[in-house]
Amino acid sequence: MNLHGTVSELGSDGGVTLALAGPGEETVFALNGADRAPPVGSPVEISIRPENIEAYGAAPSGVRNVVMGEVEELLFTGENFEARILLGGESVALELPSGGSFAEGQVVCLQLQEDAITLWPVDGEGP
Repeated sequence: MNLHGTVSELGSDGGVTLALAGPGEETVFALNGADRAPPVGSPVEISIRPENIEAYGAAPSGVRNVVMGEVEELLFTGENFEARILLGGESVALELPSGGSFAEGQVVCLQLQEDAITLWPVDGEGP
């Protein structure tokens, strides 16, 4: 999954704080990459594999990197749901667990594993 954002802070601990593009003011934290990240204020593409995203019907407590999205389309496939989710102003495809109670139009919380996020400058060159 790819999202667009801006580098908002380079941490002394090696982490990078990113502001997601879109109508909200959501931020995510990437554990690795401050040494390779573009300067603060630079636009980046934020990449994460779908299996490194946990979906919740309500925000889990005590965890960071939780962003809100809205289920646009939902298809039950037996083992899971295939969903289109509006996230950070972009529509992304994700699989949601069949054990959850999801519905079109529902706001869901997605936790992005901070050590699984890769940053790419928007000019297309790798970090």
